[in-house]
Amino acid sequence: MHTKIQFKDFEPGEFTNEKDRTVEETIDLITSFPWQDQRDHLVVSLTNPGITIEGSNNDYLKLTPYYNGKYVLHYLDPQHHLYTRSLDKLEVSIPIISAFFETQPFDPAGFRKEPTPLQNNAVHFVTNDFRYAGVNPAQVTNLTLTSLGFLAFIVIMVLVSLKQPFAWLASLPFIALLACWLTVFINHYKAIRGNVLILSKGLDAFFYGPADNPRTFYKHDIANIATYGQQQKGGGFGAFTYVEIGFVNGAWLQISCLMLNWHDLLAKFPPCPKTAEQRWFPFLETR
Repeated sequence: MHTKIQFKDFEPGEFTNEKDRTVEETIDLITSFPWQDQRDHLVVSLTNPGITIEGSNNDYLKLTPYYNGKYVLHYLDPQHHLYTRSLDKLEVSIPIISAFFETQPFDPAGFRKEPTPLQNNAVHFVTNDFRYAGVNPAQVTNLTLTSLGFLAFIVIMVLVSLKQPFAWLASLPFIALLACWLTVFINHYKAIRGNVLILSKGLDAFFYGPADNPRTFYKHDIANIATYGQQQKGGGFGAFTYVEIGFVNGAWLQISCLMLNWHDLLAKFPPCPKTAEQRWFPFLETR
């Protein structure tokens, strides 16, 4: 069966060492996993360090640490119903895992069915490719709503000017601002067009560049990260923002937040010196 590893600093859907393994190989993987080290600062959740096994019936069995030195098995059935079973010792999981290999469909006898209505349980079991290309749909929505607000005001001023000839002058600043935003959007869009960003929180390597041949970068080579954009009232930075990553060898990489919002992008990088510079119109630079 297909098995994979998740470590404590990984995000939902992030796994490594994925391959098909026999039941014996999977048991060896479980017994050699650094459980004690991965318990450090553990906050119990579905995305926890451990071993995940994908069954032939589109179901999953996941072994992770639990409270008070215990372990827990999470079972996700084909209908995405979640079952759990806590275990006092690691050895208790072995016959259950063996049964998962040998019997499909798996019978979760002894498991407790969890009430998780309206929750996307599968995101914690299914591998995410963490590929970001083009303009993020959420960013498109935000930009569209903002632009429609400006357009509505401009239209209102034009209509008012039919009775008051100079009323349309009040819309000039908004026309200028909308034009500037459009120029910045074109600048960012040209920079990301045809490119892909492959980036997850836990893995050291990440990739950016042409979709058919992105360059490989490593987080341990990062010297600093700088943000350029306009900070929002609620915190964070908007869609018209870019992050410049400086590396220890003097190289740099610019990533537009049109691909991935600023908060989620920064959360995927390890602690390092970070700066932020306010810019109303943060054009991506060419150097």
